[in-house]
Amino acid sequence: LNAKRFLTKAMPQSFHKRPLPQNLVALSSSAGKQYFREALGEGGMECFFPLAEQFVTQSEPSYCSLSTLAMVLNALNYDPKKVWKGAWRWVSEDMLHCETQAVCGHSLEKVQKHGLSFSEFESLARCHGVNILSRRACHSLKEECGKEGLEEFELLVDRISSTDQAKTFLVTNFSRKSLGQTGDGHYSPIGGYHRSRRLVLILDVARFKYPPYWVHIEDLWESMAAIDQATGLTRGYFIVSTWKEQQIPTAKEEKDEANVTCPPLIRTWEMTHKTRASSADCSDDDSHIHHQGHCNSYCQQKERRT
Repeated sequence: LNAKRFLTKAMPQSFHKRPLPQNLVALSSSAGKQYFREALGEGGMECFFPLAEQFVTQSEPSYCSLSTLAMVLNALNYDPKKVWKGAWRWVSEDMLHCETQAVCGHSLEKVQKHGLSFSEFESLARCHGVNILSRRACHSLKEECGKEGLEEFELLVDRISSTDQAKTFLVTNFSRKSLGQTGDGHYSPIGGYHRSRRLVLILDVARFKYPPYWVHIEDLWESMAAIDQATGLTRGYFIVSTWKEQQIPTAKEEKDEANVTCPPLIRTWEMTHKTRASSADCSDDDSHIHHQGHCNSYCQQKERRT
């Protein structure tokens, strides 16, 4: 009895996985496998295979952004032009720090402590020469602009999931809390789309916590449109492709002329950061406003054009 009390007192609190909420369906479940077969028959699982070849588990609780970016870049057959180990060039989490840390401060130590915000994820990708477009899900489906934003997002998910060339992938930055999960801000790639059921496959890189799962696209949109209480900003998604690949054509797209180097006006770490309540989940402390970051929703662009 005394030994039991000692162990209970001495051992720190720990966790082994979390149960998925009922609104999410694990890929490995009977229903999840059925959805996979159906989506495969519809042609919506083409992006799954190159991503599955590179599926990783984030090595730190706050590395969801780095793990997601490394996974997508390797799926794109991206050559970092830097040696990983031995004589091999490869993308790993610990290689994805900013090369100009004095300017934007994307050090691994910072990411391990705070994670990366929506805007920082984009700027870090640009630091490594990645072709990336960002879209904030600025409006809930309760608003008309939210419905229009969802329509654009669903078209992209359907199109990118059904192409077999593996030249473009989607990354989602969403609120776990909105989906009924523990924690809050998180990054993961989209691994497929079930068109008839409108289900999106999330390849969750925190595999120690949740397995890959199916989520209804409207629920995913709402989780991206959930307000980050630290800043009042929403999250969203990214379109990541190789430089040789033409960007997704859409009237809603804005041209970013500063798409080659790390944006110079990210004074991220000169600003005060709010400490997250828990370090047990992937951090997404969007506690600064990227100088070039803005809401790319169709509604706001339409307002600027009129």
